[in-house]
Amino acid sequence: MESFRCANWSPTDTGVACSEQGSKACSRCSLVLYCGKECQTAHWPVHKSDCNSNIRKSTWRPAWERENRRPTFVAHLSTEVKIDGSVYGGRQNLFSEFPAIDLLRLKDNEGQNTTRDLSILLAATGDLRNLVETIVNLPDSYNGRISFDINDRNRTVVTRNLIILLAAFNLPPEVASTVMLHLWYSAFLPEWVMTCIKDKVLPALQDFNGNSGDGWSYKNATLRADSSVKIKKRVLSQFSGNSGIPFGEASTLRKAVTLAPCRQDYTHRTLFHLSPSWRLPLLKFRLDGVLLPFGASRENFQIPNPTFFGGKSWPMAEHADPLAGWDLNEVLQSGHKARNDTYGHLYLHVRQKFLKFCQIISTLKLNIRLFETELEKFLDPREAPKDNVRSYDRIEIGSLADSVHFGTEHTIGPLNTLGYFNLVLKPKAENPHAAILMFLLRAIRDKARQAGDRILPPKQKVLQFVPARQAGSPPALNNADFFKFVDATNMFKDFDIPFNMFIEAAMFGDIEALLGLGIKSNHTIVPKWPMRLKKEPTQHEFDMLLGSRHEGSERYVELIRTR
Repeated sequence: MESFRCANWSPTDTGVACSEQGSKACSRCSLVLYCGKECQTAHWPVHKSDCNSNIRKSTWRPAWERENRRPTFVAHLSTEVKIDGSVYGGRQNLFSEFPAIDLLRLKDNEGQNTTRDLSILLAATGDLRNLVETIVNLPDSYNGRISFDINDRNRTVVTRNLIILLAAFNLPPEVASTVMLHLWYSAFLPEWVMTCIKDKVLPALQDFNGNSGDGWSYKNATLRADSSVKIKKRVLSQFSGNSGIPFGEASTLRKAVTLAPCRQDYTHRTLFHLSPSWRLPLLKFRLDGVLLPFGASRENFQIPNPTFFGGKSWPMAEHADPLAGWDLNEVLQSGHKARNDTYGHLYLHVRQKFLKFCQIISTLKLNIRLFETELEKFLDPREAPKDNVRSYDRIEIGSLADSVHFGTEHTIGPLNTLGYFNLVLKPKAENPHAAILMFLLRAIRDKARQAGDRILPPKQKVLQFVPARQAGSPPALNNADFFKFVDATNMFKDFDIPFNMFIEAAMFGDIEALLGLGIKSNHTIVPKWPMRLKKEPTQHEFDMLLGSRHEGSERYVELIRTR
């Protein structure tokens, strides 16, 4: 288990910095670790503002309620109350909003002892979490060759993925895991990370000469990138010098989104849903943007991450959160002694995942190829490189079939989307476990609005988990508990009804006749409703979901060949 430095350091006095390891958590907040009582006492003048913060108290209320006003996210219409869920900030999705999954799950599919070669297509990958999760869950005995084709039309996503994988290929696992973590999640980097990239990663990139079969090798693993020359120029441009933007300016640009004064009510609504001691870690990450334990020094993280600050604005939305991309229950089992330090737990969890990933790829027979293209071009046989795999054991299409409006000029419809991927799914005779995995959210929410009251839970069910309004409390639209009740109600809705409405509207009843595909009734890769509450959830399970950005309407669909 990795140990963390004692939290006795001062942001204003660089002469104060204990070099011992922290082993004892603050008993009041359990956010920071100290080496002993002496350092804890010495650090109290700094730590007390966090430890005694009102926002950590169960009695804390959002500003709009304290000021007895309607929050800015509410528009009061004549017939209904509409809650504004608009996104503030950039539109780049560089952090996934849904937990990583093992795309193979061999023990429930091909078998734990399989030795067959396997190929996986991630058609709109976003970040690399599913690649990492799949590889770290391979059985130790697996000795087949595994190939990943990874596509995303967003050039920023592809560029980030390449530099992260090059770090994994060219640095020792202990070093690579930390470099990958900060490149992926931290808005600012320490000098040593930039040195690793410039000394080890960029030379490997510069050696690339642009030949169609060229790429990078690491023992039995290979990494290639379509349009490599273009990507090479982008990476070298980003990392040859610093990002071109000073630390202070970059920090101000970021906080103008993550802590925008005009969005205070939105932030307070998010914080009010969290366990009181989890509020400060979220605020700290929004403040400094560095994925580290709560008590760790940020003083060396002064270089704007070039993969984020390519322009003159923060590229992501205010709510972009690394925690959303990993299973929270697993994250909280990291072994971190500061139990309320959620981002410290995440740091440990992700670093351990990346370390295992880097160790495995040193012995695994692995091919990774990155693509940066539109769906139609990617699947066109005339556009395919000669050495590109064109038959897959798993095809993860993300939300490409998550369409609300079918048949418009901007969509090709879920059935047609599946028709594209059906062409490259392995035949049933070759692998009966070959599957397409799709994710639905927008479509479920759209059909849920159409379903209306039919999917609402009994009010008393919700009141088991959130307090009822008390006599003398603020009016409903000024009351934070009212909005907690609204969000809790969404978590208990019967989303099977809107899912079935979507299936009917998308004509999935014809999918077997048209495509020879069938929807699996029993999933063997990922649960159908991975975020949904059980019929009789515990208060802890309820609180965990309420504090996430999920509501239980997230639906996976597994499809296999029927003939």
